[in-house]
Amino acid sequence: MLGREVTYADPSPWAFARREYARGRPLPFVLVMLGIYTTARLGLTGRVSGDVERVLGRPPRAFETFAADHRAAFDASP
Repeated sequence: MLGREVTYADPSPWAFARREYARGRPLPFVLVMLGIYTTARLGLTGRVSGDVERVLGRPPRAFETFAADHRAAFDASP
């Protein structure tokens, strides 16, 4: 779809928390982020709820559709 591979870091939970704290994030924020990160890392975020439709008033979109609609943001150099 983008014509290139998209990569991401996959640190251990400990490395993730240590890095975020070292970047100056407050410890409570790091702990919340660690909870979200761990939930995703364990594969517990694969379900689709009705929350998007309730909040936005429209059904959720597939990530592929989102990426296609915002391709320029993915093409931008970091």
